[in-house]
Amino acid sequence: MTLELLLAALETTCVEMGKTFKTPRDALHAKQAAMGFLLQDLRNVSVTQYHKPEWTLAVQSSGLAEVLMTITDPKYLLDNSDDADLQGLARLQRLQDALALILYQWVPPDVSDDFVPDQRIFQATAFSSERFKQDSVLQPGKGSLLLKVLEKHSDLLPRTANPECVFFLVSLPNFMRAWDRWLGYALERKGYCVANIATSEKTLADTYSSLSQAISDRWKQGHFKKLCADPNSALGAIITRTMEMKVGKREYYDWLHANDIRNVVREHTRHHQIISCSRCAHLPAAEQCVRMEVVLRRDASQLLGHGLSQVPESGSAQPENKKAGRIFNPKDFDMRPVRKNPQTVERCAREIVIFVDADGPPVPPSEITPAEKSQGKSYITARDPVTGTLKQYYPLDFVMFNAFSPKVWASMCERDQNLSHMAPIQRGARFKNHSAGKMAAAGARQPKGGGPGDTYGYYACLEAETICGIHVLFDIAMDSMYLREGARYACPSLVASMDRDVAEADRLGLTGQNLFACDGYCAPIHFDEDEGRGLCCQIRWVADRQYDEYGFCQPAWGYWIATEPNMLWSFDSSDPHGTMLPSKLPLTVAVHNAHPASLSGASSTSNEMRGPVLGDDDHDDHGDHDHDNNHAGRLLGLMNRIRARHRAQNNAPVAVPVPTRTSTGKHETNPAKNVRRARQYDRAVRTRRQTNDFWRRT
Repeated sequence: MTLELLLAALETTCVEMGKTFKTPRDALHAKQAAMGFLLQDLRNVSVTQYHKPEWTLAVQSSGLAEVLMTITDPKYLLDNSDDADLQGLARLQRLQDALALILYQWVPPDVSDDFVPDQRIFQATAFSSERFKQDSVLQPGKGSLLLKVLEKHSDLLPRTANPECVFFLVSLPNFMRAWDRWLGYALERKGYCVANIATSEKTLADTYSSLSQAISDRWKQGHFKKLCADPNSALGAIITRTMEMKVGKREYYDWLHANDIRNVVREHTRHHQIISCSRCAHLPAAEQCVRMEVVLRRDASQLLGHGLSQVPESGSAQPENKKAGRIFNPKDFDMRPVRKNPQTVERCAREIVIFVDADGPPVPPSEITPAEKSQGKSYITARDPVTGTLKQYYPLDFVMFNAFSPKVWASMCERDQNLSHMAPIQRGARFKNHSAGKMAAAGARQPKGGGPGDTYGYYACLEAETICGIHVLFDIAMDSMYLREGARYACPSLVASMDRDVAEADRLGLTGQNLFACDGYCAPIHFDEDEGRGLCCQIRWVADRQYDEYGFCQPAWGYWIATEPNMLWSFDSSDPHGTMLPSKLPLTVAVHNAHPASLSGASSTSNEMRGPVLGDDDHDDHGDHDHDNNHAGRLLGLMNRIRARHRAQNNAPVAVPVPTRTSTGKHETNPAKNVRRARQYDRAVRTRRQTNDFWRRT
């Protein structure tokens, strides 16, 4: 009935206004296509047209406004939960938010500019609790009762229309978002009184806290064994993966803070102070596990479209045609490398480099302006590398070597093998040359093209209707969580800023960021239009260290990062950046220079997966590595036998080829166009009550 009502109301409005009605009536059999055309008709109404008083009257008198208000009511989807077509439209075309935005935009700006978005969208119906049975009145501190309700009503979650609903238990912000958008309405529709929960943010926080505690207690008691063992139970899968996320987050936190490694960047009100651990605090600054790199911004626009590589010209990947960008050596532009110090990592478990702006404001935190405070800006207190005096610097980015615990890194390597559940990214013309590898995305996006009515929402390859789809979503969310928590340890202010930047975006686990998987990715110097800063991690790396192949280049700040397996860094994609291009020549090393971990992807005793080590003749025996029970050990044994045989014959080493270059990782960010649309939808939803009041009194 949804489509017919909209078609009739819009057709009447167009006739009254003398406009052309384009949505084909014969498209009713294909509801998605018909709704797409209808949304196009609604969006194609020009600003000059819908700001005329005549348009406002026509929309009201034709009944179009009333139909739109009915459909955009969150209860509408719940009342029609059995309508698969409607649920699909809500999922693929974000039907409710799209129509709410249209109705909001049709309000004259002199009226809508005064709208104040509601902090809490869901308003509980004012029922007397005496009308309900005792077990139907939900209370803030009674999480066990709410848990029973969730177990009893398996159809509460709108998994078809809203895949992000599966993350409603992983954090308080997610729970509040779910409560406002579907959970509060769904509980009322099932006959429960939620008025006591919905009174304030505090009561919601108390509800989430008690619910989380109830789930945790029952998890430890084995209460969910039967539920979670059911391969067809969506709630069982959600609880299982939610607990995995929480346990994984806690274990990773403990690993980061273990062995006298304190929080390296401690937060003090509006600024941070760089603090190294007790093992290296007495050493020179350059040898400490947390060090500062002062960088100065420069113009790197002349490098856009060109490649960077340290490989000699004879082995470098050349442009495909004369019009293509050239390949430069980064040293010709006074760029310097940022490398891991193996001794520091072995002594202190990890190494963190904080990049700070040399032109940062030399003011104490107490003098930060109110505008800067509202933007969440913060400063780092550190000693000037030249004078040794304490100064305030604005932190730009960071890099952390040995960022993940062995357990976390192993799990990330497992999930790194398959990109089939993510959407492949087609890169533009600027990547035609000096570009290779694959990139795939997960999260929500505003499509460039697409079909009629397509808009911001989850990639079509992501769904929560099936149990397999739920597990895929949580797999992606786990990687995102580890990137985020690692960054929080290294630079807390950066994560807080990232969270603010994408607060309105669709959630992928704990954040509104999208996650991109890269395999063999390399690119020329370019820039992107993303919202705020992003995070990157290198998961696997087998390449030529001599040339820092696949290294991350930041010419705008004069450095490149010699990437390593198991590392994490941040950067601003609006600055020119790219990768160190690899050689086009085969990757070979001498037998006695090949580390077994570099050949198999297994980690060594220092938790590294290293590539070929060129020019080092001291690694002849490898007697300190016992890999007999894995592929690396078997391969090393075979190589040693080959080497021994050839040495016996002619007393000379022989070159043995190693596997193809490997560079995989994850990148977390969100394009600005996605965030702009998400903010538009968020404002439309949060002002829906005032928008409806306007149309009802017109």
